Amino acid sequence: MSLDTLEHRYSYRNSSHLSDGASGTDGQVILAPDRPFSFQGQFANSGLFCDALLCLSDIVRSNFAYAAPGMLDPVVTCDPNGVRFEGFSGCCGVYVTANFMEPMFDNAQFEFGTTNVDFNDDFRNGLSLFRQKQSLSLLVRHDAVELIDEDSSYREKKVKLPLRWLRGFCEVQNILARVEHRITCSSREVRKFLQGLPRNAARQHPLWIVPSGKGLRASTRETDQAVPLVGTDRLRLMEKLLRSHDGTISMGRIPDQATSSWFCEFGNLQFGMLLSPGIYRGFSGEGQVLSDLADESWKNAIDRVRGVLNWHENLDSDSLAAKLKLPRNEISSALTALATRGVLGYDLYQQRYFYRVMPFESSLVESLQPRLIAARKIVQQNRISGCDSNSDSERWIVQGSGVEHLVEVTQQSYKCSCIWYSKHKTTRGPCKHILAAMICRGEEA
Repeated sequence: MSLDTLEHRYSYRNSSHLSDGASGTDGQVILAPDRPFSFQGQFANSGLFCDALLCLSDIVRSNFAYAAPGMLDPVVTCDPNGVRFEGFSGCCGVYVTANFMEPMFDNAQFEFGTTNVDFNDDFRNGLSLFRQKQSLSLLVRHDAVELIDEDSSYREKKVKLPLRWLRGFCEVQNILARVEHRITCSSREVRKFLQGLPRNAARQHPLWIVPSGKGLRASTRETDQAVPLVGTDRLRLMEKLLRSHDGTISMGRIPDQATSSWFCEFGNLQFGMLLSPGIYRGFSGEGQVLSDLADESWKNAIDRVRGVLNWHENLDSDSLAAKLKLPRNEISSALTALATRGVLGYDLYQQRYFYRVMPFESSLVESLQPRLIAARKIVQQNRISGCDSNSDSERWIVQGSGVEHLVEVTQQSYKCSCIWYSKHKTTRGPCKHILAAMICRGEEA
């Protein structure tokens, strides 16, 4: 098995399929071998469905940092709210989601489950053909993807889940929950804006997107309401979808970072992109979840929260706090911790988590975080000790390789004297010395 992918093979009682129905397109998805589930319905707008998946496919096939092929296996989650596809560009610097809401389907039947499907060339050709042709069938299962029309069929058996996607999925849920809305604009105005953007621009430093009348314009100056854009080519992949369909686009950002969100609403379709702060910065390496993995303030609530998930549709802190009779902050910490372990996703539109079980062991998440492993090693080897603590701050001394590192902790922040921190601060998550201090503080609590 490659170190870069996880391979999965499953046996199923049924195949998933997409086929022409009397009044539209019927679909059924059977995804979990131990918990079979299905989606069955007729698409009210098959053109929008195909265009959205083709746009998503363009993104997951792209690599903006290196001349290398992308990964082709978006993750699909079904629940009574609809069907959701998610994926990353090959460089992991763009996260994309297409959420088809339940009203988009006629005579729909929903159950629950998560899997990943293959978007190979034949699958894309089938989607393109399907826009004009109502006789194309799609069968999807964990060990195969098959497209069928009257004359031919296409089959792809091997399924690989990239390990970078594992880390990326855990990171973006944390990031999406922190996005702050800045601008709302029509898709027509955004399309005009994209057409005027220079190609292959803003690769090193962000452009700052600000409102201009009914539309948008780019500036080189940051303001509080501006949305950063790094890598114009990354956003331009949305242009084909905007060209064919009208909707509303909400833009947001993470404070003090160049991460930006671009989420479109086309009636009952929600299509969104999250762009990393740099062309060469994939979400899989951002390190924003490290604090949540090291901090164990959630440990009193996490088992009880996980016990009531079971595809629960309303996963917000207030409702769960009332149900479990636990403090809201403990519930919020537990939800964040579960998201970092791949158990939950975050819906930016509805401002809530949704349940999904990714096809990997949650224990893998921490094993793929070298900084966290190094921090735990520091603690296990007793190379960290507290000193000079008072009511306002704490200090920790970490023994390094021939040097001591000083970690300062206040109510608002962590700081470290190491070279890594001086270069990145906390824009890529905490350094291993700060993580070690977090672990020690959690043990003391």
